[in-house]
Amino acid sequence: MALFFTDAHDTSVRSSPFTTPDLTLGTVQRPYGCMFGSNGKLRADPDEMYIIREAQELRNKGHTLEQIANDLTFWGYRNRAHKPFNTTQV
Repeated sequence: MALFFTDAHDTSVRSSPFTTPDLTLGTVQRPYGCMFGSNGKLRADPDEMYIIREAQELRNKGHTLEQIANDLTFWGYRNRAHKPFNTTQV
């Protein structure tokens, strides 16, 4: 399962201890859960990977995509645009 959000213009600071690095490097857009390292290569974004692991755990327990999106929203998680996750992003 992968969560993706594709707002190439969002470089704002999230309400977490981690900041959002540039979402694109040239024409390469980073998938949710990844960030660009200083060498320009993708690496894991610990903040977003935590959310992905939570979603995967819920899916493994049999939750529907809608339930997962609702749970992430209930727990206060937001996508890169600071909006609640929806089923197409889960």
